[in-house]
Amino acid sequence: MLTIKGVGTCLIKKKKNLTPTQQQYQQFASRREEKRPVLKNCVRAFFVGGFICLIGQFIQLFILLFSISQNCR
Repeated sequence: MLTIKGVGTCLIKKKKNLTPTQQQYQQFASRREEKRPVLKNCVRAFFVGGFICLIGQFIQLFILLFSISQNCR
C-alpha cells in the first residue's frame, strides 16, 4: 500500500525499520515539501517543444527554398 501524498509517506511504509524520531522527521519533511507545479511545467514544456519544432521547420523550409532557387538558375 503506497500513498501518493508525498515521498516521505512512501518511505515510511517501505522502510519499517525507522525509529520513531526518523518517522516523525519523515512526516515533518513531507509536510514541508514544496508542491511541484506539474500542470504549469507541462504547458511550458509543450510550448517550448513547439517553438523548437517551429524553428526546425523554418530551417527546413529555408533550405528547400534555397536549393530550389539554385536549381532554377
